[in-house]
Amino acid sequence: MLYKTRFLFLVFLLLLCACQPTPEEEYVVNRGDHKIEEQIEATPVPEENQTVALPESTNVVDPALMPFLVNGEGQSLTVSHWDDMLGNDNMKIKIDADVITANQTTFPVYRIEQHSISKEQYRTIFSALIPDAVKVRTQQGYAYEDYEAELAASVRGAEKRSSDGTVKYVSWNQQQNAIDSARRNMQNAPHKEYTDVNLDLPTGILLLNDGTEAQASYNANRIELSRNFYGIIQPLHWEVNELWDADRSVTYRPKISQENAVKQAEAFLETVGIEGVNPAYSEPCRMFNGIDLSVLNEGYIVYFVRTNSYASYFHPAPIDDGGFLRFDEDSAYSAKLKTEQIEVYVTENGVQFFLWENPYSVEECLNENVQLLPFEQVQKDVRRLLLAGIGHVDGFSATHYCMTKMILTVAPQRLSNGKTVLAPIWLMAFDFYWPDFDTLTIPFTEKYRQSTPPMLLAVSAIDGSRVTLE
Repeated sequence: MLYKTRFLFLVFLLLLCACQPTPEEEYVVNRGDHKIEEQIEATPVPEENQTVALPESTNVVDPALMPFLVNGEGQSLTVSHWDDMLGNDNMKIKIDADVITANQTTFPVYRIEQHSISKEQYRTIFSALIPDAVKVRTQQGYAYEDYEAELAASVRGAEKRSSDGTVKYVSWNQQQNAIDSARRNMQNAPHKEYTDVNLDLPTGILLLNDGTEAQASYNANRIELSRNFYGIIQPLHWEVNELWDADRSVTYRPKISQENAVKQAEAFLETVGIEGVNPAYSEPCRMFNGIDLSVLNEGYIVYFVRTNSYASYFHPAPIDDGGFLRFDEDSAYSAKLKTEQIEVYVTENGVQFFLWENPYSVEECLNENVQLLPFEQVQKDVRRLLLAGIGHVDGFSATHYCMTKMILTVAPQRLSNGKTVLAPIWLMAFDFYWPDFDTLTIPFTEKYRQSTPPMLLAVSAIDGSRVTLE
């Protein structure tokens, strides 16, 4: 998939490396004190004693209004609000956050293990998605014919689509450089040649029986398959490239309904034997030709999470997360764990793209209902962490920050005893600004789109320690 580079966000990340003294009040980090392990190993809490005392002004809302959360059958969500102000004369952090929880009283902890994707499992997935592969290219990467098509597209100009569907071609700043580059690459590029598909491990650029080309890649931790070698996925929540569209109000017109797309994605996972996951979020999506940026097809992309018995699960896809807040001791902090990702792109012609990386499996339940921290204590831990993390930014005019969402959810965590668990966390999203702070407006809209990706902060709901995810 194509992941976008955002200049402002990169500047922000670079500036996070410039550190100032940490606050006098220390925050909690799990570095082997075994406190969280003791809580997990303790006797399960009776349901009547498991309460999350939220701030006032609590409202019960329809889960459909929170499209980034997976919800159990019949579950409702409770949304309250946390208002606060942190900082000093040089930096302010405004907490103006919806606090979102599911109406549940049990919070189990599971031991999980990351596992490898076997060749046999990969072959099953490959056969389900690309059963019509007849040949495979002998070389990897672009061939002479690809650069030839790239040259033609560069000479023609970039496709610019208007909201009424009309298309025109325009020049751009680097157009001549693109033309020169394509011509240089053509000089030494080999022509397309094909050989028989390796049925034991069918990977590479594959020729299909209709003359189009697909692509498939495999390693033990990640597989990606697309029925179009040149296809680039663009979900709705991405910022729209000005060369792709005439304005930001882009209209997607999939020929398949969202409900049908989700059902087909679920059926595909069932067919290939991936169990224990549920759709977390789905949105309109389209696939572009990577050479000339023409639209190949439109449909829905469906993101899945491993759910078990939790009622509510957060998936960062619709807010285009900008990564997790960095801290001074990150080089020594070892409890990082890559999260599992499953994505399925579906059009009226079926599944067109599949991604699965960092898979894990649930091995056993360690605690049927672990005791959660009182919300007041969580607030204290979050305040300390925000000041410690954001307080490291130096020399940048964006000295005002706003926390906009706080969600009680679940995520994998690696403990100091070597175990990896699926356990409850609080996940916060916040942004940075440099306009006048008193006139700030909350950037989250009904479509959960914004000009810059929010930073995320994760805190254990069990002991208040920081949780690092990748």
